[in-house]
Amino acid sequence: VIIDVETGKVTKLLMAPDFHRAMDEDDIDMGEYLWSPDGTKLGFVSTDRFHKSSTAKLADTVNGEVRTLFTETSATHVQTRVQWQILWDTNDILWYSQRDGYAQMYLYDLKSGQLKNRITTGEGMVTRVVKIDHATRMMWYEAVGKEKGQDPYFTHLYRIGLDGKNNVSL
Repeated sequence: VIIDVETGKVTKLLMAPDFHRAMDEDDIDMGEYLWSPDGTKLGFVSTDRFHKSSTAKLADTVNGEVRTLFTETSATHVQTRVQWQILWDTNDILWYSQRDGYAQMYLYDLKSGQLKNRITTGEGMVTRVVKIDHATRMMWYEAVGKEKGQDPYFTHLYRIGLDGKNNVSL
């Protein structure tokens, strides 16, 4: 349910009960609940008991309708190290995935739930999104294991367009 603390209005989400609402661990992390600036939408992730699937959902907090955006699956365990983000002003979702064996960032369309493009590529794993510049659509991120000939545990800072182009080591 959604409870408006100012008015006391309770809106029931129109969906079956979930087993779990956390992306990676068994503890609820309120940072995973993504509220639109006007409070009329709520993004959240439902995870199965064995953490083999995570489903991104979008709820309308006014009428309770819930829409499934997409599902991430893994044969072993869906691992999440970088929190998902919704860029409300551009209707984009930043999503972290290890679907190709390396931890990378992906860009999804909030309205359709469709993958727009992969943002990061290559060996090594993204460990943190540092900053998003909404005006230039650039993302600064930290990663390990991307620099050949260096200790794979050294963290480096990079900048890349949300279109996956112009990756620069800073």
